[in-house]
Amino acid sequence: MINELKFSLAERLQFIGDVPLPSIVELNITPICNRTCDFCPRGHGWRDPGKPMTLSNLEKITTELSDLGFEGVIDIAGFSEPLLHPQHYEVMTMLSKGKWCTMLTTNGDFLKDKKQVELYDKVLVSMYDGPHQKEKFEKILDGMHFELVERYNNHFTELTNRAGYLQTIRTIDVNRRCNYLMYNLFITHNGDVIICSHNWNLSQVLGNVFESGIWNVWTNDNMKQYRTVLMNNRKISPCNKCDVNGTMIGDKHMLAWANKKS
Repeated sequence: MINELKFSLAERLQFIGDVPLPSIVELNITPICNRTCDFCPRGHGWRDPGKPMTLSNLEKITTELSDLGFEGVIDIAGFSEPLLHPQHYEVMTMLSKGKWCTMLTTNGDFLKDKKQVELYDKVLVSMYDGPHQKEKFEKILDGMHFELVERYNNHFTELTNRAGYLQTIRTIDVNRRCNYLMYNLFITHNGDVIICSHNWNLSQVLGNVFESGIWNVWTNDNMKQYRTVLMNNRKISPCNKCDVNGTMIGDKHMLAWANKKS
């Protein structure tokens, strides 16, 4: 399934000088999830230490994105269930004040009322329990821009081996390039930036936005090293163990980085 809103906005290019900005900023606002699905590392013992992102740290992110003129997508998703954040309504309210598009991805287990999510531009609900959930969520989200994804059939077009954490389900082609780092900025609850949402190895940290700021992390040497490789292949750890198709979107950003003067 293709999230048309997210994909269309992800292809938009913004520049500061000759540097392309990310078009998607994905926030993992809490380290916890209530489910341990077998297709997910959490179902195999993976856990994410730490505490939920604080509102003051989230404000650092939104302030800098505003200063950068960011008009892409802020996607509240990541490795967790966002509605478990103890101040989720305040998070949603803060995010709703920018020029960007906001999206929430949830398993719906804690979704009881539209007011919980009404300030998002789009809500995506992953239904894991069966078709009976459809009527419930359609009633709750009536009038909103939402999408219900049938996960209970295990038909995941985007299911991957999580950069080697799970058993490989596709052939890994290390000669295939990947666009994720060209357009996507993945920020964990503690401010760490990792390669992408498929990389569950939290030791692969490219920088911390709470310490250095978004711009400094987005343009630092760690990012440059990975982008230089991923423009041509994925012969760098942990990408060399990843089976994701990283070229579904992001070609425009990849070319913009390739044409960057320095």
